[in-house]
Amino acid sequence: MSNETLYNKYRPKLFAEVVGQKKIVASLTSYLKKGKGLPHAIMFCGLQGTGKTTLARLVSKFLNCEKPNGFEPCNQCSNCKAALEGHHPDLIEMDAASERGIDDIRDLKALARTMPSVGKVKAMIIDEVHDLTSQAMDAILKMLEEPPENLYFFFCTTNPQKVSKTIQSRCTIFRLWWVSQTEIAARLREICQAEHIEFVDDALYEIARIANGSMRDAISILQAVQPVGVSLENIYNYSDAVSPVKVFDLLECAVQHKLKIYLAGVSDLIQQSNSVYGVLWEVLNTLWSVQEVRMGLQREKLIPSYQLEKYKSFAAAFGSNLDVAITEVGLQFPVYDELKAKVLLLTLYQRLTGTQSERLQSPVLPMQVAGLPVATAIDPSKLRNYSYWFLKRVGEGASVLTDSADRVSIKYNEIVIDCVCSKDKAVNSHCVLLEDLIKLFNSKESFSVLELIQKGVIWKL
Repeated sequence: MSNETLYNKYRPKLFAEVVGQKKIVASLTSYLKKGKGLPHAIMFCGLQGTGKTTLARLVSKFLNCEKPNGFEPCNQCSNCKAALEGHHPDLIEMDAASERGIDDIRDLKALARTMPSVGKVKAMIIDEVHDLTSQAMDAILKMLEEPPENLYFFFCTTNPQKVSKTIQSRCTIFRLWWVSQTEIAARLREICQAEHIEFVDDALYEIARIANGSMRDAISILQAVQPVGVSLENIYNYSDAVSPVKVFDLLECAVQHKLKIYLAGVSDLIQQSNSVYGVLWEVLNTLWSVQEVRMGLQREKLIPSYQLEKYKSFAAAFGSNLDVAITEVGLQFPVYDELKAKVLLLTLYQRLTGTQSERLQSPVLPMQVAGLPVATAIDPSKLRNYSYWFLKRVGEGASVLTDSADRVSIKYNEIVIDCVCSKDKAVNSHCVLLEDLIKLFNSKESFSVLELIQKGVIWKL
């Protein structure tokens, strides 16, 4: 029995097998059909498991293929076989997450100076290129300025913002998108049929939903549940995913105003889950789907039938409160993924149309948000002490720069005075956003004024 993982076994060997990146495949194969014009430096950007390294390998393999079939590699010649087996001497892969220093790049430069040994070209694939040190990036830049005719670079990154702008300017950049749930489910079905794995469609769609756009993550989940059976129950038992049924139970408590049971349910959900992030994501994603059902969007094809009626009942029960809940909780989400992007754009809509939530329209003073005594007049002499107190709360005995407390207190003073003196709702709603600043101060990290500005907190104020 082969120990090869399903993901490696079913990694695309042809461009036609790549899932979810049709436009990028069309662009790349257009270059390959012409037989000329392929850029010597290509950067693939996108989420993990969307096909960045796979595309780099396919192009590299094609460039050295002895008998290409149109724009596809033959997978039969000695060069193709060596590439598939991972030991072609002219296809060099480097993981910048572990080989990130200048010495590693010097070794790469030495290889770049040599002619191809058995293939037509030399191809260098650098994965997670954003993890390279600044010195290493400078060294790569010199190689990119005048690349030899037979040398190609392929950079893969999940975080292009960290890659030097000068390197980016010398690359042709392809941005890979999330693979859709429908495409992931279809590919999983093909694998199950090829491997004679029993499955139900609802389970495959649930894996696709949990994978959140990553084909690799979806196949990894399938691999994990394959020995015990591809069922909904096993998916939740053998992955970090949270069962929608448990989320429904939690939301049902909110519908019925059963706070005690709700709090107990929250504790159980977090304790039973392998990921607190996964719990937050599942609840917010469920609420987003409820909102879509409430607005009459045609989501039925992506929502299993056993869930759809629940969504409809929650949509009727929560009504317009969904707007407020999703916006307030969603904006505190720890990472900028697809869900947070949706929430941010919902907030943008609210601002553009003047339909802010009730919380943002209420004249709540920053002192109330912070849990401090509210006075009709603010004593400027105490203001710096409040700022210092906020900053001090970052941790036990944490040191605080006097300059940070001074500068924050000045800004805080300006907003508080505006809020107290003005009856304008716009000022009041703007002021309550100080809650974001206070939450940062109550966190376990210490932030300088510059970091606060970079995080957008001071800008919000």
